[in-house]
Amino acid sequence: MATTPEIRKDLLEMPTSSTTRFADVKKGGGFEYCGPIIPVEKYPEAYSHLLEISSKHGITYGSASRVIGRSHCMMFSFGYPFNRADQDNINKTKKALHDTNIASLDIGGVPWKPEAPAQRLIMERMDQNTLKLIKRIKKVLDPNGIMNPGNWEV
Repeated sequence: MATTPEIRKDLLEMPTSSTTRFADVKKGGGFEYCGPIIPVEKYPEAYSHLLEISSKHGITYGSASRVIGRSHCMMFSFGYPFNRADQDNINKTKKALHDTNIASLDIGGVPWKPEAPAQRLIMERMDQNTLKLIKRIKKVLDPNGIMNPGNWEV
């Protein structure tokens, strides 16, 4: 990624202060996000989904995006901060994340580092022969099922 000297310091900060500030915007110290890889031309549609989903669930949102390579695709982050002490806020955030995963897949994206429910959505929609191949490869590489158990399983 090309950077200018003005933004390099902020981008290389570990952890990034902008992310940690966003995580506590609800004064409860947490956020969920879906960062699907989407075709660049789907950016307006992804942003519209972010606005619709956050409005539907009555929650705060944040967003970030990063173009990958030579602009064939990008990561679009749907971010939802929540207050860990507010169970209603947590439940709304979980529902928003589910809706976001569906919207991401609907526009041709693939959630990056998906949680187990999103993994199941992806497996339901992917070509079943591809899924069978992935399972066969996993069985060869991990015959005892000890590597990352519970992930990418129905």
